[in-house]
Order: sequence, then structure tokens, then C-alpha cells
Amino acid sequence: MRSLLNRSMDILIILVFILGFFPPQPVHSATIYISEDTTWSDPYHLPNSDVVIQSGATLTIVSGVSVGPTCSDSGHYSGGNDSSRVEIIVESGGRLEADGVNFGSTIAVDTCWYGIQFKPGSSGFIHNSKIEYSLLGVYLQGNANLVGNTIQNIHGQTAIPDIKNGETVYGIRIAAESYSPLIKNNVLKSIWGGNGADGTAPGAAGSNAAPAGQAFGIFIEQGSPTIENNQITNIRGGHGGNGGNGANGKNGGDAVSAGLNGKAGEPGGNGGNGADGQPARGIFVSAEGQTVIIKGNEIFGIVGGNGGRGGNGGDGGNGGNGATGTTRMTGGAGGNGGIGGSGGLGGHSGDETESFVFRYNKQDFLLIGRYYIP
Repeated sequence: MRSLLNRSMDILIILVFILGFFPPQPVHSATIYISEDTTWSDPYHLPNSDVVIQSGATLTIVSGVSVGPTCSDSGHYSGGNDSSRVEIIVESGGRLEADGVNFGSTIAVDTCWYGIQFKPGSSGFIHNSKIEYSLLGVYLQGNANLVGNTIQNIHGQTAIPDIKNGETVYGIRIAAESYSPLIKNNVLKSIWGGNGADGTAPGAAGSNAAPAGQAFGIFIEQGSPTIENNQITNIRGGHGGNGGNGANGKNGGDAVSAGLNGKAGEPGGNGGNGADGQPARGIFVSAEGQTVIIKGNEIFGIVGGNGGRGGNGGDGGNGGNGATGTTRMTGGAGGNGGIGGSGGLGGHSGDETESFVFRYNKQDFLLIGRYYIP
């Protein structure tokens, strides 16, 4: 028995030794497909991947359940919107039914959760639920109603210099052609566009700042929805980034031969321009040729982003010293100081209204196209 045990231990040690030469393999989560009627009745943490409700299937999420991602999306669905964020996507023929559900990031940050999308041909409803810490609340292209929800803490990320702009955000984005969804009794608040990044100083002149993102409470680009009795507040356009400061000019060199003048200092670099702040809009309608019903909504606290400050011009370099002459009268003059760089232009503040504003019962609506307010 002891001999058999010893042989088993030897084999185990050899296997461990061999496996040590193989690097650990990363684990990637695949897209979660809902292909048949499914009910979630317990908390569901999305495991780093998109959830796709396919044609013919209904996902029902019961009251009190929390649903949210834990980190970035490593199992991205090719039909999604954001390869780095987790999404819930309802495909054509699919259906999502949620009442009293908490949709949100489990770590309360706005970096890994995109939101919920109803694609054209999908259906369902979200009632009495909370959606937060995402890039948008609901992207509605299908036939679904949103009633009694709280959509909040929708914050776009700040721009990264020379890579991307500050992110535009939406509480509810509607592109539901041929549908008439009901958007009623929702609270949309704390929706902020991403700020522009500050300019840098890669060379003599400071670079211009990166643009910021816009912010929309409800954005209607297609469809004939009814927008009724919603409260929309604390919507803020992204702040423009500051321009980069210009570099200081180099000092002029001292004269090297008796009686010669010092060299002039180099001019300072110009400061970069600050970026414009971006608009904020409570309800924005661009659904040309379609009828949108808007009534009884309360809209306040809509603030455009601040424009960024222009960068400072760099100081001119000091002139070099003149060389001592052979006599007191023949000494060289000091070099001229460099000219200071110009400051960059400041960005403009973002608009809080659009070109056409309709005021009804002390409420501002931004409307383009056909609309009806009873």
C-alpha cells in the first residue's frame, strides 16, 4: 500500500512539474444568448459579457432583482454598440419584461455598463425600475414602454487627448420608427456629458483641448412616442478642456568672442485653444415628419458645459550676455529677450437651448418637426 501511495505521489509531482511549463490560459466570457423563455428571480451579475435576447424568447426579470456587470466586456456581441461595455440587447422578435428591477453597475462606476437596447422589431416593457451608472439608460428602437422608472447617474467618460472626445450621453434615446412607445412618469437625473481633455504641450506650442460630450434627458430621432409626466433634472453638457500651455523660449547664448553681441532669446510658444462646452437638453425632438406627443413634463436644472480656458503663452527666452570688448568702448551688447507666446482662445459655453424653443406652461421643449401638445 505504501509503495502504491509513493508511486501516486511521484506521478502527481511529475504532472505538476510538466504543467508548470505551460502559461496560464486567460478565461473569456462568451455572449449570453437567451433563446427560450427565461425568468431571472435572483440577483444576476453579468459575467463580463453582453446578454442577447433572441427572436421568439422572452426574458422576464421579477421585482427586487438586481442586474449589473462587474467589469468590462470581454465577451462582446458583434451586434452591440460598445465593445468594452456590457449591454443587454433585445433582438428583433425578442422581448424583455422587467418590473421593479435594479439595473446598474455593481461597483457604481460608469466604465463598464452601456445600458439596455431594444432593437427594431423587439418588444417589452421596463416599469418601476432603476437604471444607473451606464453610458445611456435605454436605447429604444423597438416597441417597448418605459413607465415609472428612475434613470440616473449617466456620466460620459472624460476625453483622452488625441484619442477620443468626451462621451455624449442619453437618459432615453428613441429611434423607434413606426412605433408609438409610451414614456411616462419617469425620473431622469444626473445625466452629464463627458468633459473634454486638456491640451498638452508636445512641442513649442500647446495643443488644443479635446471636445466634450453632449447630454440629453430624452432624445427623439424617430418614432411617434408619447412623452408624459416625466421629471427631467440636472442635465449637464460636458465642460470643454483647457488649452495646453506654450513652452518657454530657450535663452540666447552668450557671445564667445571679444566685443560680439549676445544672441537673442527664442520666442515663447503659443498657448492652445480651449474647447467649447457642449449643450444640455431636457427633451430634444428631431423626428421629422412624425408626431410626438409631449405633455405634463417637468424640466429644470439644464446646464450647458463651461468652455475651456485657453493655454498660457510661453515666456520668451532671455538674451545672451555680450562679450567684454578689448577696450571699455567696444564691449558687445546683450541679446534681445524672446517674445512671449500668445495665449490660446477660451472655449465657448455650451447652449442650454437649441435654435427652436417652445415654451408651454413654463416648460422648455426643444422641438424640430411636427409635435402635439394638448
